[in-house]
Amino acid sequence: MKAWKKYLASGRQESLRESYVPIRNKFQSNIRKSFKSVFSIDNSSKLLNFDYKTEAKCDPTAKDLFNPEKIREKLKKLDPTKAIGPDKIHGVVLKICASFKNNLISKSQHGFLPRKSCLTNLLKTIDIITEALANGYPIDIIYTDFAKAFDKVSYWKLLFKLKYYGFGDMLIKWIKSFLSWRKQRLVLGETFAEWVVVDNGVPQGSVLGPLLFIIYINDMLEIISNSCEAYADDSKILSIIKNFDSIIKLQNDLDNVCKWSKDWSAELNLEICKIIHVGNNNTKFDYMMESQSLTKSDCEKDLGIYI
Repeated sequence: MKAWKKYLASGRQESLRESYVPIRNKFQSNIRKSFKSVFSIDNSSKLLNFDYKTEAKCDPTAKDLFNPEKIREKLKKLDPTKAIGPDKIHGVVLKICASFKNNLISKSQHGFLPRKSCLTNLLKTIDIITEALANGYPIDIIYTDFAKAFDKVSYWKLLFKLKYYGFGDMLIKWIKSFLSWRKQRLVLGETFAEWVVVDNGVPQGSVLGPLLFIIYINDMLEIISNSCEAYADDSKILSIIKNFDSIIKLQNDLDNVCKWSKDWSAELNLEICKIIHVGNNNTKFDYMMESQSLTKSDCEKDLGIYI
């Protein structure tokens, strides 16, 4: 267990970008050894029945996926009577996965994580701004936004990333079952539209959906060289402008974000992407995203607070 955790920590700075390299044999071996007591081949065909993809009911029993003898000690402090979430996944399952997930997520991410919130995001942002101004440097803050970010997550690209991060085949198969063949329809009073299969996006209003989303967007945060603070898909890049090299570095970050968005089917909402130039001696450089100049702003609403 320690071996693969150490490997994860050492690989945090690697970007997926263009090189879709296979997981190394050593990494795969560590994952298999760590989780072979949890998942068994005999249970591979007994996935949970996700009936609630179209109806609000399902069998909450997860015993077919887990070996109770192997995880009993981990469950002693958990309350098995606690109500399940809106996605019908019991809290004990998510808590067991939490420590594994927290080692993967970028420190820049403040959304849907324990001990992280809008407040921690804003405090970190203000701290960076005040430190720059106290040292006599201007700072440029760029707000990025993705159009319908949760709805445009590609299932297959998400599963690829889960594989890259070391999720086992059995767990990926389970998540694939959770996401696939979901249906939705519009209801207006007593009028019901036809069911439509949803082939992209993570289910909003669920517990697992936001977790899968921040995993999907995680490598974008890792390719940004400047300071970056994010809450789910709402992210801002903060660059202390010490010289012209700082400007070039920030523009390179924007180019990388644009390339990432194209590679991973995430559409940037350029009308909402803004820049704030802070500091009296700020050169107010004209930054570009997808060949368009970013709109300059004197004040932006940042997680409910005007900056």
